[in-house]
Amino acid sequence: MSIDTIIDQIRAEAPPIVDQHAARLARAWAAAWADVERELWAAIRRDNLANVGPGEAARLRQLARTWKNSIMPRLRELMTDAARGYGPDAMRSVDAQMRQAIRIIDTQLPPPIDNSFIKPVPDDAMTTIVERSTNTLMSRHHRLDKHAQSEISRQLALGVAAGMNPNEVARRIVAAGENVFAITLARASTIARTEMLDANRVVDLNMRMRNADLVTGWIWWATLDTRTCGACWSMHGTKHAPDELGPFDHPNGRCTSIAMVKPWSELGYHGLDDDNYLDELNNAVNRAQDKFENLAPAQQTEILGRKRYEAYKAGNYPMGSWAETIDNPEWRKSIRVSPAPE
Repeated sequence: MSIDTIIDQIRAEAPPIVDQHAARLARAWAAAWADVERELWAAIRRDNLANVGPGEAARLRQLARTWKNSIMPRLRELMTDAARGYGPDAMRSVDAQMRQAIRIIDTQLPPPIDNSFIKPVPDDAMTTIVERSTNTLMSRHHRLDKHAQSEISRQLALGVAAGMNPNEVARRIVAAGENVFAITLARASTIARTEMLDANRVVDLNMRMRNADLVTGWIWWATLDTRTCGACWSMHGTKHAPDELGPFDHPNGRCTSIAMVKPWSELGYHGLDDDNYLDELNNAVNRAQDKFENLAPAQQTEILGRKRYEAYKAGNYPMGSWAETIDNPEWRKSIRVSPAPE
């Protein structure tokens, strides 16, 4: 059975925990915005705030207070609730990830060895992983709070303009509030997804270190379709040391690590054929290259973009050069698609 088939089976069997968490966030944000929208319109009508011009400083400050009093408390409440709900979902996610890691290792072991030889991550270590992940999420939420306040001020300046019809001003104020909610939801969802997946990667690292007698390293495994960026196509199949944390793909990435079991002869089992799984893992880079070459030009362009595709076809942009690593001081390092050569 191929690694791809095993991963597909695991994903089909496991609940889409990350997606379920994002869906709950979306429902909570939508319900909260419906309440805030009503409050904004009520305040605008009550205080005649639609009839405000840029020169009326006092009333503009009143408008700003109305906005912030309606929006910021609800956003903070949403982020607090999101952090509170993140922990249980993250625990379910890391538990599913450990089961997946055990299965991936088990499928590569010689027949005399069963999964009772595989050492799982202890419960207390799993709890620590989730707690650290939750703390990181809350820290990133704090920065999100500051961004939301800045966005409110910016949208206020855009929404109130000289000579604009008062009703149009009011409509823009409410639309701007909805925009702040939408931006904050998108970022909160991305934060939750990336932190949950990073917690899963820490579980994989712990599994490799606890099973160093069986595992020799890991391979970067991407989903090779048109939704996957060129950087992840480029990293597919690359080999990494067992103590290296990863894969450090981009926000909302779908890449995973595949633990690579030692050759069976190194485990003390001679005369057994381990070529099948070794061939698939060792040839993963070539497989990505072959699969990309067999895509239609339109699909290749969808993955790379026009300029990179043209450089690729001209032989100036090989797949091995499609990824570059960047540092993100407020997050972690990650990869992105490298620019095409000039």
